[in-house]
Amino acid sequence: MTTHTDNEEIFAQNYIDIQKWISEGGAVGQTENSHLDNAYRKAAGVKLKFDFPFYGHRLQNLTIATGGFLYVGDQTHSWLAATQYIAPLMANFDTMENGSSISYADDAKRVVVEWHEVTLRDNRQAGPFTFQVHLWRNGNITFVYKEVPIPITNISDSFHPRKMGISDAYLFNHKVSNVPPALQSSKRVIHEKNPVIWFRVTGAYRKRKNMFQKSLQYHRITVSPDKITSNSVVFMEALKTCLDATTCDECHKMALKTFKCNWCIPKDGGDKNHGGEDTDGNNNKPFCSDQMGMHRRRQEWIEGNCQVNEENQYCKAEDVTSSDNTTKEANTASVDESQTTLVNAPTAVTTIETNTQDASPSQSHHHTQHSDNESSGGIAFITFFALIGISTSIWVAYAYLNPHTRSGQLLIK
Repeated sequence: MTTHTDNEEIFAQNYIDIQKWISEGGAVGQTENSHLDNAYRKAAGVKLKFDFPFYGHRLQNLTIATGGFLYVGDQTHSWLAATQYIAPLMANFDTMENGSSISYADDAKRVVVEWHEVTLRDNRQAGPFTFQVHLWRNGNITFVYKEVPIPITNISDSFHPRKMGISDAYLFNHKVSNVPPALQSSKRVIHEKNPVIWFRVTGAYRKRKNMFQKSLQYHRITVSPDKITSNSVVFMEALKTCLDATTCDECHKMALKTFKCNWCIPKDGGDKNHGGEDTDGNNNKPFCSDQMGMHRRRQEWIEGNCQVNEENQYCKAEDVTSSDNTTKEANTASVDESQTTLVNAPTAVTTIETNTQDASPSQSHHHTQHSDNESSGGIAFITFFALIGISTSIWVAYAYLNPHTRSGQLLIK
């Protein structure tokens, strides 16, 4: 992550005039949205013209919230700001003031969302804020801040979370018969576990038909509020993840600095060597995972016992087949080499025999023919006895199964 504080040159290079961009035909989008105009704590969904990779997951839809952030989860719920978000500046904003608006544009290479002159609901005197988020096709993210009238640290979080950065979480479904007492008094329970590497676990629960769905945050990146003023830009470069691999072989060959990748076969996973994520959200295909299963498909990772199957067993099955083919090719090469040696052998032998002066070319030819005749006679002898043995076995079987026949009577005698 790279932050450029109060840098007018870099700001000018990255700020997008969305209205002009759309009017000139460079992108498609909206400069006004009836659901987001004159609104507070509202959100609207947008379908992207490309798949945006977020922590290895391919997103086709975003939810734009009046609170200065994008919700990037699969399921809409009451805690959009909790764990799955991309937030250039999440705060207690609304679009009630004149001139306030939220717009977006998409050119299939990047999508740009702008919160234009939004104000803090609990601090109108602070003035209007204008900022953008750019999501690039390759997964990179850019935050662009045009107007930040007060220090970020002075924004209150009493009525709305104040966050800057990105976060992702996985949902885990727990089947229960009764509501746990600890959850009856509150829809949301925040808890932490001992972090593994840089993972911080935060959770939220909700009830769904004899099932509790738990949202657990597995990673987040926070932008330092002290570095953000007007004319500031933040660049986040997407790193490659295990989930980028779509085949077992690709997964096996993944070489990442932070993670070791393993191929995971969920229950009813289908083709064991080819996977990925379905665009309709049906993620039951095999997939490539880090060794700790910290991603949105963690429940499949656990239920498929992928935590104990650290070896790429199916990849190894492919490798065995490949090795067998390689062995066969090697054996063929050896045979060809032997044949080449045999072809060249008479020349070598002839040269040696000529040098000994004890054998003539005709004698050498006679010995070769004699050896060939002996070999042919041996093969014929073995074949003859093999046929006799097979014929005898067939006759015995026939006589045993048909005792009333002449052969059967002969066998009885």
